[in-house]
Amino acid sequence: MDIFYLLKVLWRKKWLLIIIPLLAAICAFVVKSQLPKSYKSTSQLATGFTVADQINFGDERFSANEAGLKFSNLIEMVKSRIIISLVSYKLLLHDLEDESKFRNPELDPEDLQFISSQKEEIKVVLDEKLEKIELLTSFDPFEKQLMKLLGAYGYDYKSIIDDLGVSRLGLSDFIIIEFLSENPELSAFVVNTATSELIRYNNLLKSSRSGESVEFFQELVAQKKKALDEKSEALRVYKASRNVMNVQVEGESTLSQIRDLEAAREVERQKIYRLELSIQDLNNRIRSYGDGGSSNNQRIIELKDKINHLNARSAGGSNQQIADSLSFYRNELQSLMAIASTSASGGSTREELLQQRSNLQIELTVANSSLQSINSTLNTLKNNVSGYSDTESTVRALEREVDDASVEYANALERFNTAKNTSLVSNTSLKQVIAGQPAGEPESSKTLIITAGAWMASLMLCVFVILGLELLDISIKLPSYFEKATGVPLLGYLNQISKQTDLNDLLTKVNESYELRKFNHLLKKLRYDIEASQSKALLVTSTKEGEGKTFFIVSLAYSLSLINKKVLLVDTNFKNNSLTQIFLSRATDMKALEEHNYVKRNAIEAGTYHQETGYTEEEAKDMYSKGIVSKTGIKGINIIGSKGGEYSPAEIFSQKNFHNLIATFSKEYDYIIMEGTSMNEFSDTKELVEYADKVIAVFSAYSKVGSNDYDSIEFLKGLDGKFLGGVLNNVNLEDINES
Repeated sequence: MDIFYLLKVLWRKKWLLIIIPLLAAICAFVVKSQLPKSYKSTSQLATGFTVADQINFGDERFSANEAGLKFSNLIEMVKSRIIISLVSYKLLLHDLEDESKFRNPELDPEDLQFISSQKEEIKVVLDEKLEKIELLTSFDPFEKQLMKLLGAYGYDYKSIIDDLGVSRLGLSDFIIIEFLSENPELSAFVVNTATSELIRYNNLLKSSRSGESVEFFQELVAQKKKALDEKSEALRVYKASRNVMNVQVEGESTLSQIRDLEAAREVERQKIYRLELSIQDLNNRIRSYGDGGSSNNQRIIELKDKINHLNARSAGGSNQQIADSLSFYRNELQSLMAIASTSASGGSTREELLQQRSNLQIELTVANSSLQSINSTLNTLKNNVSGYSDTESTVRALEREVDDASVEYANALERFNTAKNTSLVSNTSLKQVIAGQPAGEPESSKTLIITAGAWMASLMLCVFVILGLELLDISIKLPSYFEKATGVPLLGYLNQISKQTDLNDLLTKVNESYELRKFNHLLKKLRYDIEASQSKALLVTSTKEGEGKTFFIVSLAYSLSLINKKVLLVDTNFKNNSLTQIFLSRATDMKALEEHNYVKRNAIEAGTYHQETGYTEEEAKDMYSKGIVSKTGIKGINIIGSKGGEYSPAEIFSQKNFHNLIATFSKEYDYIIMEGTSMNEFSDTKELVEYADKVIAVFSAYSKVGSNDYDSIEFLKGLDGKFLGGVLNNVNLEDINES
């Protein structure tokens, strides 16, 4: 659906687009002109949110987002029920005490009685609510009646808030409070009262919050101080119980002693090892004196073999045990070699060797004793170091707790001092810079602007509705959309004509109406295409009821009769025999298709009926035709009617030769037109297809192709050459011109 078509749709609805907006504009003008005059008063309030003119504690920087949030909160506070209620109380007190009342409403007897009998009590309650900044409650019968009285005066929350405007003045530091009413003094009173009550309420909130902050931080400081004292005392008690003055210094001194002793121990171990080797060497030399040197030589050979063997084992790797054995055997070998050399050169005597061994054994005993003493001292020092580590870790943990408690105490003390200093500074940041004044002139009614707005709004609404309905309309409507919507070829289309048009007027009054001329022209095009198909037996059907197939059949038959074609209409729509009702509703001797005697027809065709009755064969056939066919009153058009019923063609034609009947009438008539039922609901059309040369489907331009239609359309498309095409009926003349 293109834009040009939508524009043409709007043009066709131009009177609707003219009349409705015009009526809306007239109504808006009349209503606005009759409204009472209204007066506006404005109060301006400085907030101080964007101006740093107060004493600040700490590094406080301006934040646009934070300032915007504060403005939003303040605006909502002005509109809050508590502020508006305070204004309501003062308004009612003014009208009850002052003779120059803002409003003098017509009260019902109950309200009048309430005021006259309890006027002083009303004032007391309102004054108390103002002082305590409290709302009225409907749980109290007296206050509930008071709320009803506020509504009668128009001073309730809804009445005031509807005419109250609160906004920020651009990006400035100011808040604008406006009120519109029928009384200029009332408007000024409301904005000034709202401003003053807002400042009072805001200051009360700030004072309350500041006091709460000071008390909170004071308690917090006391808690942190107590925690710090407890941690410090725990550290002192622990040190006293362990007799620890400086754990770290003592621990480091002990570790230094341990390192020195471990070095001395290693020296003693080396000395002991050296002494043991020397003693072993002396033993070997002493033994050599007993065998005269032959045993030494044998031992030297054995040691060389062992050393060679161990060298072979240790090749390509390192093994501490093998290395120690090699060192031992090499030392023994050197000793034996030295003995052998000494013996050969006349060395030490055996007694001298024994004396040397005795000295070395004494030195070895002293070295072992020294090593044991060193090990004992090391074990004692290491145990002390372990105790020092535990004590040191405990002391450090306690010291960390004391440090953390000190930091928390300092932070709490700083925040307490800040809160206390802040509370000493004036909390009054909201100030009324411009008081509301009674307006000298009423507000402009803006009648023309509102009238124009009503006209424009209604126009746009009409356009939106028209286009929306057009876009939502999925009916076929246009011949150009037919094939896209149905998927079948378009044989032709017929425009919509008046329902009151008589059948005879279709052609006799064609020059009197444009729609009849158009219909006649389109019908002739259809007639030409049907004649070009060279088909005699036509079956006209539709997917659903109400598509106009009966009207199409009658119109087509009428058009064919004008060119001297003989047309036989066969009413095979047993579910809705409209053709029969149109042409034979007054017939008293109608022979219905269901009652025809096919046996008699067979006898005629066999040539025996005229012998039995005495009629000639031609006379018998003529009598048969006259018995089944009825005249319609239109020259060239006859009809075979039916009584109708809930049965199908297959049931009617069972054991009856309908093919022969069609073949017989095809010789006498140029066209035989049958009507089928709607395909979505019934199977009649499918049963009649075999008797027709061509099938024509009729669609209404106002119908929508739904899911139920697709099966029927697929059946028609499956007929291939037997399906002549679709006819779009009831097309709007304007849609034909657009297509």
